[in-house]
Amino acid sequence: RRNRTLSSAEYQAVPGLLDPKREPKCHRALVSFSARAPARIGDFGHPPAHQAGRCTVSVTEYERHQIFQWYEEAMGSERATIMMNLVPPVGWREVATRTELVALGSGLRAEMSMLGSELRGEMAELRGEIKAGNAELRGEIKAATSEVLRTMFFGMVASNATLVGLVFAAVKLA
Repeated sequence: RRNRTLSSAEYQAVPGLLDPKREPKCHRALVSFSARAPARIGDFGHPPAHQAGRCTVSVTEYERHQIFQWYEEAMGSERATIMMNLVPPVGWREVATRTELVALGSGLRAEMSMLGSELRGEMAELRGEIKAGNAELRGEIKAATSEVLRTMFFGMVASNATLVGLVFAAVKLA
């Protein structure tokens, strides 16, 4: 489990965690809760968001543990652990709603679509550059090949003419 409540023994094992004078530097949780004590199990009143004004309080690990101990005394260890697991270690404003997730998803899809279009355009441009480079290379190869063929042709003609001249010279001498 990602968000689990520490037991009393685990809280005791962390030095200085339960010191009420200790001001945590890196973790202050924002938690909304009702200050009204439950009349019976399951009756926790309405959260402050439904009351006049919103009651969001900054809670330290020490205060969170005190709430856990109060739940433990009132409802027992198992139900206290369940209740503390229902309260996130960060403020409710940090928890994303479905509407926010849908909006984020839509924004990401739009951005991905835009990036996909840009990528397809760049790939088409690159394909064009490669085709132009291939055509230029073919032209250079064709020009070099025709020059080599011409040189070889005239070299063969010259060597054949020399050979024919030698054959005539040998026939006259014989």
